[in-house]
Amino acid sequence: MVKKIISGVLFLLLHPAVTQSATPTMLLYGPTSGCYENTTPGYNITIWNAAQWASATTAQFAAFNVIVIADCPYCITAPSTIYDAAIANAPVWSAAVTGNQLIVGTDPDDHVAAGNAPVSLIYNFINFAASGTGTGLYVSLSCFFQTDPPGTSVPLLSALGSFTVEGAGGCSNAVHKIANNPALNGVTDALLSNWTCSVHEGFDTWPAGYLPLAIATDAANPNYTAPDLTTGLVFMLAKGNSVVPVPTPCVAGGNTCTPTFTPTFTYTPTMTNTPTLTPTNTPCGFPGNTCTPTFTPTPTPTPYTVDIFTADKNIFVPSQDKFVTLNVQYSQVPGPYSLRIYNTAGEHIKDLDSMYSTVLINKTYQWDGTNKFGEPCASGLYIIYLVEPFNRKVKKLILIR
Repeated sequence: MVKKIISGVLFLLLHPAVTQSATPTMLLYGPTSGCYENTTPGYNITIWNAAQWASATTAQFAAFNVIVIADCPYCITAPSTIYDAAIANAPVWSAAVTGNQLIVGTDPDDHVAAGNAPVSLIYNFINFAASGTGTGLYVSLSCFFQTDPPGTSVPLLSALGSFTVEGAGGCSNAVHKIANNPALNGVTDALLSNWTCSVHEGFDTWPAGYLPLAIATDAANPNYTAPDLTTGLVFMLAKGNSVVPVPTPCVAGGNTCTPTFTPTFTYTPTMTNTPTLTPTNTPCGFPGNTCTPTFTPTPTPTPYTVDIFTADKNIFVPSQDKFVTLNVQYSQVPGPYSLRIYNTAGEHIKDLDSMYSTVLINKTYQWDGTNKFGEPCASGLYIIYLVEPFNRKVKKLILIR
C-alpha cells in the first residue's frame, strides 16, 4: 500500500492534471520549448521536461488539443541528443495523435524572434493542428537535417510512418506555396521567403495521407513537381483538413485546364449626321492646356525609439534586494513586442511580458531572480532581451546569490 501511495505521488508530481476548459490546451516538448507562450496567445500551455515526457502514457498525451515539438529558442542542429526522450517513446505519444498534423523543415519560431518571419505564421500552424476533435501535432524539424544527404530517415517521426529527408543545400530562401490550407491562411510566397535561411531541410518521401503545402524552389536537389508545374523540395507537409492545390495556370502541352476565352467583336457604326464633338478635360502635361495638378503629399514616418535600462544598478543580489527594477521606454512602437530573460547558455529563463496588439509608451518591470517555474536562478550573467518588429535591445544583468 505504501508503495502504491508513493507511486501515485510521483505520478502527480511528474504529470500535473490538465484543467478541462474552453481554452485550448497545448503540450510542449520541454527540451524545445521557450517561445510559444508569446506566439500563441489564448492557449493553456503545459511544458513537460524529458523525464515527464518519457514516463507519460498515451492517454495523458491525448488529454491535450495539440502536441508541439518546437524549434525554440534556437536553430537546433545535429549532432544533438535533444530529441532522445521523444524518440524513445515515439510509439506512445504518436498513438495519441488523431487530429490534424503539420510538419515543417525549418525553424519559424527562431525567425519570428529574429524579426524576419511573421508572428501570425506560428499562430496559424498551431491553430490548424489544434482544430478538430482529436489531438493534433505540430513538429518543427528546425535545422537538424540541414546538411544530411537524400534519403536520411527521421527517427522522431518513425511511429507516424516512413519519412526521409535531405538538407536543402545551404540556405534556401525562395519559397512557393503550392496548396491552400488553414495553416497558411493569408500567407504568401513573399512572407515565406527571404528569412536569411527560410528552409533547412526537405522531404524525399512521406507516408500516404500527408500532402505537400510548400516547396523551396532554389533547393540544391529539386525533386518534386507541384500541380502548377513548379519544381522544388517539399519542406511543409499537412495531414487532416482538406488541402486544395493552388489554381493551376494553363500550359501548352502540359497540364489539363479550362482556358478563359473572351470573344472580340468588331462593330462598324452607321452615321446619318455629323456628330457634335464636346472636348473632354485635358490631362496636366499635355502641350498647350492649363490645369491645376493634384498633389498628394507622402506622409513622413514618425520616428520612434526603444530602450531598456535598470532603474538602479546592473548587479542584483536577491538577499539584499527583493526585486531588480527594469524600465522599458517606448516612443510609438509599431507593433508587438516581448521582454525575455536568457542565461549565457542561450536557455530561456523567463518572460517578463509580451504584447500583440497594444503599443505602450513606458513600462516598469520587476524580476525577483526566479525562472518561469518559480525556482531561484543560480548566480551568473543574465541577458534581458527586448524584441519588437524593427529593433532588438539587450541588457546584461549580473545576479549574485
